[in-house]
Amino acid sequence: MNFFKEAEHVLRNRPKLDLALGNLRIRHDRLISCDTGIQENALELAVVIGCIKETELKIKEIDGVLTQVTGEHRTLIRKWYFESKTKEVIMEELNIGGVTSLYRQKNNAVSCFTMLYFGAAGLNY
Repeated sequence: MNFFKEAEHVLRNRPKLDLALGNLRIRHDRLISCDTGIQENALELAVVIGCIKETELKIKEIDGVLTQVTGEHRTLIRKWYFESKTKEVIMEELNIGGVTSLYRQKNNAVSCFTMLYFGAAGLNY
């Protein structure tokens, strides 16, 4: 398993978890207010509630690890993966001299996250 790539996958998809959580809550509210098919709705509602809990836990887990990442690395991760800023904008905002330096710093930030998220296994990427 390539833990570095897995960490990038986690970071890249973190913003989508917020969207998913909003969609799940909308479905939850619709099922609560629906009068038809009580047994069918109850089963779907149980599944949706489970998905909400799982999504909230994953968000909390990722965000908890991110709080442990150093400030500069955390800022770079947020701009790159969460805010989807262009390389040029990130370099300007963070005062980074070139694309090579940006990639080096981004890889260092992801390596830090990888180690904190996967533990010792993250050393072996």
